[in-house]
Amino acid sequence: MLSASDLKKIAQDFSFIFCGVLGLFIVLNMLLWSAFWFRDTYLGAASFQFMPFELQSREKDIPMGRVYPGMKDREIRDLRREMEGLPLMHEAYTQVKNRPKTGKYYNNHKAGFRYSVDQSAWPPDRRFPVVYLFGNSTVNGFRVADWQTIASALTPLLRNSKRYANAQIYNFGRGGYELAQQRILFEQLIAGGNPPDLAIFINGLQAFEVLQRPPYEKMLADLLDKSIAETPPKTSMTIKQLTLQFYRWLPISRFIFWIQVRLFGEAHPARQPGLGEPRRTAPAEPAQDKAAWRRQVNRSIEKYFMFRKMATAVGAAYNVRTVFVWQPVPSYKYDISRHLFGSYDFYNGHREGRAYAIMESVVRANRPAGEFIWCADIQQGIDRPLYVDTVHYGPELSALVANCIWDGMN
Repeated sequence: MLSASDLKKIAQDFSFIFCGVLGLFIVLNMLLWSAFWFRDTYLGAASFQFMPFELQSREKDIPMGRVYPGMKDREIRDLRREMEGLPLMHEAYTQVKNRPKTGKYYNNHKAGFRYSVDQSAWPPDRRFPVVYLFGNSTVNGFRVADWQTIASALTPLLRNSKRYANAQIYNFGRGGYELAQQRILFEQLIAGGNPPDLAIFINGLQAFEVLQRPPYEKMLADLLDKSIAETPPKTSMTIKQLTLQFYRWLPISRFIFWIQVRLFGEAHPARQPGLGEPRRTAPAEPAQDKAAWRRQVNRSIEKYFMFRKMATAVGAAYNVRTVFVWQPVPSYKYDISRHLFGSYDFYNGHREGRAYAIMESVVRANRPAGEFIWCADIQQGIDRPLYVDTVHYGPELSALVANCIWDGMN
């Protein structure tokens, strides 16, 4: 049996070892943080900040020059930093919009639209055609410059045509905007005395969410409930979430990821094939979940066509040409082995791609009346990276979407 002195010595030895390991761990993280900070700040590495649906700061070591043609690493870094944490403000009826902002790569007007190449003044000049684009953050052009968005790529195509010569194009794509918000924004712009001649609605990415509601609805509801009940809303994280968040924040976590990329040439070799290798099949849908999921997809498709019908009716009442576009997503008819973020789970999982296949069968069986343009498969067969993160379009894909829209309109 150990004596009290023996137990004391064991405790002292354990404390010494623990403090030594902890101290070494802290020093190692400080050194790594300093090295990465110097690399990102002075060596022009194309780095960027976190997004909640990605593996956060580890992304800083993915080579981004491949999806930003003609841009230097430092320019890519500055662009992505400029677009992180874009401030929001309240807007009546639609709930939120981006605040006005002026920068080198990202500019947002107080009227709520993002600047495009050769941007027209606001309000529009009624002597010339007026074109509005509506959609989510892929339409807004998150993580690309003003001149690399769908709206900018579409501008010369429209202006070089006879019908839309000297057209004024306004990019009203906004992050997280659901169908109802887009329709309301469309109506509010008309009610405010600024109806367009052409309204283009680009959707698909968020169409199959289980809960289709504005992204900040819960936050606003909690704030309202708090103001009424004077009790703080529940915003706590679980211990598991906090631990994972802390691990991802550590410089040593980024260093491990950096080593993986250098050794294997990809983010998660166990989950994703390397560039050019065959794509692995997406995991099968759980048997007990298939029926409920299919019903949800059918409801989402019905909701989309209902939105389309309502927006078309509003447009017809005010002599506005309405065009509806079904956009591409990485999990549908795209070689994921070419995706720089292919090792991550995609928006709404791989279910998005399976839901797209159902949508395609619906469209082929019953061609929608009016102007409906299918752009979901324009990336098929392309063997280059097209996305600047898990779901947002790079300049090349933005241009492909713009050309698809133009071809479909003609």
